[in-house]
Amino acid sequence: MGTSETQLLRRLELDEPRLQIRLKAVWATFTALRQALRRALEEGDEAAARALAAQIRALIAGHQSSPRRLVVKGPKPGQAMRPGAGLVILTDKSRTKPSLALRNGKLNQAPRPAPRQIIHIPSIAGGSAATPRITILTHDASRAEAQPRLGKGFAVDHGFAYIEQAGSHTFDELIAQAARPGRRELAFKVELPKLEIAAPDLPPDDTQPSPPPPVDFQFRLEGSGARGNAVALGGEADLVFFLGTLRADSLATASGAQLDAAIERGGDLGVMLVPVGYDLRDGTPCRQTARIVARQLAPEIRFPLKAGRLANPAAGAWAYLDLDGVQLGSFFLEIPVVAANASVVLPAAPRHIDLDSDGQPVGAQLVFRGKGGALNVSYANSASGFSDVRTLATLAPASVEQAVTAFKGSVDSVPGDALWSYLTDPFQQPPTPNQQKSLDGMFLTIARAGWDLWTSLTADPDLADFLHDINSLPFNSRVAVVTDSVFIPWEMIYPENPDAQAIKPALLWGARYLFHTTLPEDRNLIRDKKAHLAAAPGASLCVNPAIDNDFAGVSPLPAASHHAWAAQARQQHIPCDEADPAAARALLLGNSDEPARKWIYLFCHGLGGAGNAIDLGGSPPNLVKPSSLAGTPPFDGRPIVFLNSCGSGAHSALALTNFYTAFRRDKQALGLVATSCPVPATTAAAIGQRISSLYLDGSHDLASAVHTARCELMARHIPIGLFYTVHAPGDVRARA
Repeated sequence: MGTSETQLLRRLELDEPRLQIRLKAVWATFTALRQALRRALEEGDEAAARALAAQIRALIAGHQSSPRRLVVKGPKPGQAMRPGAGLVILTDKSRTKPSLALRNGKLNQAPRPAPRQIIHIPSIAGGSAATPRITILTHDASRAEAQPRLGKGFAVDHGFAYIEQAGSHTFDELIAQAARPGRRELAFKVELPKLEIAAPDLPPDDTQPSPPPPVDFQFRLEGSGARGNAVALGGEADLVFFLGTLRADSLATASGAQLDAAIERGGDLGVMLVPVGYDLRDGTPCRQTARIVARQLAPEIRFPLKAGRLANPAAGAWAYLDLDGVQLGSFFLEIPVVAANASVVLPAAPRHIDLDSDGQPVGAQLVFRGKGGALNVSYANSASGFSDVRTLATLAPASVEQAVTAFKGSVDSVPGDALWSYLTDPFQQPPTPNQQKSLDGMFLTIARAGWDLWTSLTADPDLADFLHDINSLPFNSRVAVVTDSVFIPWEMIYPENPDAQAIKPALLWGARYLFHTTLPEDRNLIRDKKAHLAAAPGASLCVNPAIDNDFAGVSPLPAASHHAWAAQARQQHIPCDEADPAAARALLLGNSDEPARKWIYLFCHGLGGAGNAIDLGGSPPNLVKPSSLAGTPPFDGRPIVFLNSCGSGAHSALALTNFYTAFRRDKQALGLVATSCPVPATTAAAIGQRISSLYLDGSHDLASAVHTARCELMARHIPIGLFYTVHAPGDVRARA
């Protein structure tokens, strides 16, 4: 939605210096309309965005001025230049000192030294500190015996424009032209009395400094198997991502507002690659990062590829880009697999990828409703317009639960591995070689279980249509699931047989998409999101200290580590209240003296199956079940509850949904972050603290906070972030 309106907003921001001059009389109206357009696009109000865009275009059209008069208007032949007037010389970056001297010779005076100055132009922004500065060549009036005179046809023939007093409308227009990106440079030859001179900070020659050469984000193939934009059967080639001037062998270039800005200012760029028809060689991770410094990518990002042994014109790779942890978008690079003796063929021109259009995430919604023992499923893809409602012929709530139970039985061994008690800081601590082997085995276990679950779900042809459509969504797409009958661990679906091809962790749905689940007919979500935003900031932290009893000798201990995190959060102006087991129980059941904050964090033991409960710690046993919450007072402020329970993964597909129902309907929490499988306490502690930080500092909405932590771990080849799921509106934020 709103592609043309989004592009208009981007152009308005790029052209702001020019527009500020032309719309001087209506600048307040223009800025109000532009801000309203930005809000409409953020809120998805398509009708309002279109109407506002039309008003802005009409406003600009009504205040246009013709730029032609800036280059054809000149004084009469022989007319002397008045003090404060001057010549505008339209130059390019190749302009040299001799050429300027030649042009000055046309002024009927000998060339004179023209010291380079930085001139403060007071006519753009009323002399404020934000006024743009521009390089000019000055005419030294104190040494001139007479004012220069212009010959006949000089301005028209030589591309000069006569300007009047500094501060005139024509002068302003010229400055605005100079401020536009991509425009030719402007050099000025003017008298100085009415201009403020600042300290020179340019090279001591007379020529304008050349702008840096254009830099493109581009891709190339290198290696013995490369055949231009293709790779030979069974061949090896490196796909290289780099920054630089456009090369003849580039496959494609990519650009976008955020990426273009980062090329100039710097940043951390991440690239995740999912090959199609290829495997990554030498155990190369599917995600790599590099630093943009001085308009260079240091180092270049290189993915070594091994082509399959069958010709495949549709082969290539999905590339997913992020900048400083924020997703930029995704695209598919076509890299066909061709015959071994194929000749080298390069495209006539590299493909251009616009991340602001090609790479934008799209959304889909999947709704499950139980209907007399059957499942009624509706689906809608907001980008393609594909939507349908079907009653499943072969799958029912009972069979889905059976498939999910089998899935969870398969992955139980992953968090049970002894490795996890030693990964106390998985976001920083590098795995040892032996641990890496164990992690490889864990990904294989998850992929096999995810493939079996995919096979079970797609056995129903109607549901298969919807799931295949989701599987074709771009990276970072948001998928909303609404259900009253089944819970499925969507994050661990793996749509490729891992025993037939090499494991690709980036194919797991939790690495590619942002999922959230809500209950059907929850009409209060919009109202409650606003209440959550306005609620008391920070977190209510409830940690079961008894968890540390199982981790003697481990440092830091998983439960105790939360105290250090809470102290750090308070230093970053994130309020954090810490509750002992008794206070935690009082907080949940409603007889606490302290009101809940917008983030209620529970790090505790969990019991799955029929006895589904959480153990808050303390003696006697401090258990809370979903039924325990019925009839208790609701929370204040519609908080999010983070149930970081080291054993909360129940073997019932509905167990966590029951806890979600209790917190949502009985306690009026906005939603729940929970685990779909058991999780190891040491890793869970680090994950819980990382998600909490990303959400509470306002940098991420809820779904992207969970997804970012998950992807950070997967970049270190750790799968446990896949076990966390969001039962709440994913776009909710802790801060405006």
